[in-house]
Amino acid sequence: MITDYFERKVLRFPPNTNWVVQKAKIDFESEIYKKIQEQAEQKSQFTMSASQAGISRSVNKKYMSQLQGCLAEEYCSIFLTETIEEADLSTSWKVLRYDNVRTDGFRSAVDEYDIKIEHTENLCEFIVESRSSINKNRTLLKGILDFQIILRYISSAKHSEKTCDFHIRPLFQFTSKTNRSYSELKFEEHLLNGELDLFLVAGYYIENRKDKVYEKSLGQGGSVYEVIDIIDSYDMDAFQDLLINVLKSASSNVVL
Repeated sequence: MITDYFERKVLRFPPNTNWVVQKAKIDFESEIYKKIQEQAEQKSQFTMSASQAGISRSVNKKYMSQLQGCLAEEYCSIFLTETIEEADLSTSWKVLRYDNVRTDGFRSAVDEYDIKIEHTENLCEFIVESRSSINKNRTLLKGILDFQIILRYISSAKHSEKTCDFHIRPLFQFTSKTNRSYSELKFEEHLLNGELDLFLVAGYYIENRKDKVYEKSLGQGGSVYEVIDIIDSYDMDAFQDLLINVLKSASSNVVL
């Protein structure tokens, strides 16, 4: 996939396995990034002070957390849009990122979603979830081996969550092996200084590989997560092929 927004990279797992990721090309002077900054600022004003672990967060920490999430979501949305266009499916399917189309001023979480892939002539749709992490003190390859795709979770602040159809796993990777100076409160500074890169490393489809899903606490207090190991999901090439096949199949089954 030749694109202005991503660079395809092939990682090699020993002894002889390839894993394809997509590295985001982020232009910090672009309207896209300025939009993300504005959305993160607005969202942070209405975000709960308690984290998933029930720990209180400052306004600045909430902004940094929202910036991380919004940036990852936006590039997941761009990747999906480019995939659909490349497969000549854009006349039948469109990608909507909720924060780009919402009209509530970021005040309400009712009927909220990350990303939606919607059929243009019918009510058929697929919900896509993006949950990012910062990969510290390890290589990107090691992060892919160590991390999971987070599916659903239940916590003291969030008692239930809808099941999504697709999941994409973004990882923010340090460009240097030395990242001891990392601070959650300086996420944007690290980003602008070129110390962090954003990679889309894997995807998951709810109808596939259910036997690989398990529960894990992830060290977040009383939160319980349904997860699948990244390595048990799909690399970005395989996920792209899977997505196209699912949309094509859904298109043929749509009754107009």
